[in-house]
Amino acid sequence: MVKARASEADAPPPDPARVEAQREALKSLPQDEYQILQDICESNGINEEQLVHRADEVSTIEMFLFNFGKMCCMNFFQNLTTICIMQQNVDKIASLESCKSLENVWIAETQVDKIQGLENNLNIKNLYLYSNKIKRIENLSHLTKLERIWLCDNEIPRIEGLERLSLLTELNIARNKVERVGDIFKMNPKLTSLNLSDNGIGSFKEVSYLARLPSLTDLSLSDPHWGENPITSLCNYQTYVLFN
Repeated sequence: MVKARASEADAPPPDPARVEAQREALKSLPQDEYQILQDICESNGINEEQLVHRADEVSTIEMFLFNFGKMCCMNFFQNLTTICIMQQNVDKIASLESCKSLENVWIAETQVDKIQGLENNLNIKNLYLYSNKIKRIENLSHLTKLERIWLCDNEIPRIEGLERLSLLTELNIARNKVERVGDIFKMNPKLTSLNLSDNGIGSFKEVSYLARLPSLTDLSLSDPHWGENPITSLCNYQTYVLFN
């Protein structure tokens, strides 16, 4: 998907040095990565002229239901604000170092098992990493502009690494392996929506601190889409929820 900032008639001529750099980068690509780049361009309506001369006008890349074996070649699109990779065979977040304007990232329903490769993407606001194989919340503390994180349907046993995300308003961590909560969110005063459904939380003590969060208005411990926590089966659960 190509979203140009201006019409071609109004757009300034491409920088010759930039064009030459693009050409040289294309020539140096291994054959497998060149094929992946071609697939990316075909799926997003980017022709060869746009790739070489106006790749900086591409703001969104989407790859759905495609045999996208690995993340690469995103350095050709340095002004991306949105990337969406879903239902692919990729197993590693990579090739985003040059995409410093990214704000929205979907990498979902893949084989990714680790949060990494986002060191330079300091402008991300919305991060969707659901239905992967992620085992730990890590490498997010520098992304201080994050407002929304979806980590549902992974393999995460512990909520951690969110202390510096003071702008965080929504966290979906349903269908993981979380058993303890405690005061982990005390540094997230703007958190308004928290989905903990389908985890292993079985004690009122683990969720009692959530009542003190100043902005929390939407808490899910049971969700028809995901499932329930053991705590929802306790005989006095409804009474506890009503008075807390």
